[in-house]
Amino acid sequence: MTADLVASNPKFLQILVFKCESNWAYAMQMKQHASTLSGGKAPTASSSLAARSNPSRLRVHYLKRFRRASDAASRMLKLATGSVDELSLIEIEGYRAQMDAVYHMERHNYEEAINQF
Repeated sequence: MTADLVASNPKFLQILVFKCESNWAYAMQMKQHASTLSGGKAPTASSSLAARSNPSRLRVHYLKRFRRASDAASRMLKLATGSVDELSLIEIEGYRAQMDAVYHMERHNYEEAINQF
C-alpha cells in the first residue's frame, strides 16, 4: 500500500485496520491460551493452538503479534497523514497510541505504556 493509493481513496486504510485488528486478536487468543496452560487447565482439542503447550514460547509469539499490530497502526498513521481529514487523523493517532500502549504493557515497559495511554 502506498501513500498515493490512500490519497486517491482513503478507504484503503480499512485494509490496515483489518490487519492490525487481526494481529491483535490472534495475540489475545495466544495470551489466553498461555494463561490457561499456566493455570493448569487442559487446552481444548479443537483449538488451533492445542499443539502449542509451552507458555513461554506462546509469550514470544503473542508479543510478536502485538508488535505487528503496533507497526501496522504506525504505518496506517504514516499513510493517512495528508490523505484524510483532521478528525480522522486524530482518531488514527489515538488508535496507534493504544496499540503501542498495549504492546508496551505486555513487554512490561510500564512507563512507556502510560505515556502512550
